[in-house]
Amino acid sequence: RQWSVGDVCRFIEDKQAVFGDKTLQYMHSFRSQSVNGTALLNMSELLLVTGLKMDVGHTAQLLEMIAVLRSRQPAQKVSSKFTMANQPKLKDFLRSKAAKGA
Repeated sequence: RQWSVGDVCRFIEDKQAVFGDKTLQYMHSFRSQSVNGTALLNMSELLLVTGLKMDVGHTAQLLEMIAVLRSRQPAQKVSSKFTMANQPKLKDFLRSKAAKGA
């Protein structure tokens, strides 16, 4: 299941041993920026430091935790309607444009 903003905040709260007295500040930052599970998994160092105002050391530790979470995620199935096999061929597209005189 997808993590909600509340789930992410509980995850941060559970890491109080890592984040110490900054835990509440980080929870507030994640909540105010509406960081859900998908957003958490896509966090970058730059975004954590500049956008969420995390300390550099805490950022490195959180990025390691995020890497572990990513490795536990099942591979996401891509909808068949978005596969290349279902997309028009470039030569067919160009041929139709040429036939229309465009």
